Amino acid sequence: MQRTRTTRLWIFAAISLAALAASWAAFGWMVLSVGGLRAQLATTTDERDLARAKAAYAQTLKEILSDTASDRAQLSELADASAVSIVSLIRGAATDAGADASITSIAPGTLTVGGRSVETLTVDLTAQGSFAEDYRLLTLLEALPVPLAIDSVSLDQRGATKGAPWTMTVELAVYTETADATGQ
Repeated sequence: MQRTRTTRLWIFAAISLAALAASWAAFGWMVLSVGGLRAQLATTTDERDLARAKAAYAQTLKEILSDTASDRAQLSELADASAVSIVSLIRGAATDAGADASITSIAPGTLTVGGRSVETLTVDLTAQGSFAEDYRLLTLLEALPVPLAIDSVSLDQRGATKGAPWTMTVELAVYTETADATGQ
């Protein structure tokens, strides 16, 4: 009787151990399956993002390559800007950047490009603010919807204390009138 009871305990222990091993195996399989699904989902998402980026790049390239004379003529209309509109754009950029800016001088000029004269405005600008505000202004000036070239930039911090304002001076050449876009 004692022996039968010991045998039953051993059988129960063996069955319990087998059930425990089976449950650990099932848990491990589930973790690996979920991890595999997660990796597969990440790969699919990356592939989808890559496909979208390729499609956007292809569309941009297509638009660039389909550039026609009429499209270039529309762009030249942007170039025909007045001094008042240019000053307004620069002041708007300074306001958006949060910098205290003033135009110190503005002067008309001409530039010869490929045998053609291009009318320009030379604009000298002084801005005062934090480094981030001055840098943001410079970034916004580069993005203005008029053709321009930033000829020089100077940054200087007055005072040795932390947080002292920065002074930035910028010289811009804004192209106000261009040759006919059709090349005539």
